[in-house]
Amino acid sequence: MPRRATNVETFISQELHNLLFLEEFVFARNKFTPPASSELEVADAVVLLGDVLLIFQIKERLIDRRASISAEQKWFEKKVLGQATKQVRDTLNYLQAYSEILIPNARGHKFNLAASSHADIIKIVIYAPSPKLPNDCRGVHHHVSDTAGFIHIISARDYLETCRTLRVPMDVIHYFKFRETVLTQFPDACSGLPEAALAGHFIGSRPEVPPTLASVDYLRRLVDDSNEWDLAPL
Repeated sequence: MPRRATNVETFISQELHNLLFLEEFVFARNKFTPPASSELEVADAVVLLGDVLLIFQIKERLIDRRASISAEQKWFEKKVLGQATKQVRDTLNYLQAYSEILIPNARGHKFNLAASSHADIIKIVIYAPSPKLPNDCRGVHHHVSDTAGFIHIISARDYLETCRTLRVPMDVIHYFKFRETVLTQFPDACSGLPEAALAGHFIGSRPEVPPTLASVDYLRRLVDDSNEWDLAPL
């Protein structure tokens, strides 16, 4: 029988984001009721940092050892590229249609997420696939919607590794902005590259040239000095 190893949506939208972005800026309870309307849902996870809004739609594949490679590809196309991007579009429509969308943050304080107050909205679909998902699906890094524009596509493992490597909220935001620029300018060169190559290219700070597989070397040169961090004086 299919089984779920972990609840990826809960882990990312609450545990990871509460730690990375702090509870004041994290919104994981996504239901709201507009005036004279039934209850609606925004994206699975929302992060508000200043005038930048990050919206996340998260999809997790049930683990089924009997599923074929073609079945996993169909899941990716239907649930990730189809349903998840549609839910992102729906969230954008709500943010534009309603002047007030009150959602509580992780501390229970309500904020208005109306789109008019955001200078930038970063749209991200995170997926946790089956091990059988083919490489051509794993090599899809983005989706361009006629109405929503550029939408990041990234696996849950790669997103977690990105957060672990960058650690600072604004660096995560800068990475996704850089990622959009590079994927837009060099779609052919980026096609099929692992996420580590894009992240290494970001660390190498060379947006004017396309990333290559060798860009991963920038990640290997990083020194983990987390044990030397001392926030006590603050």
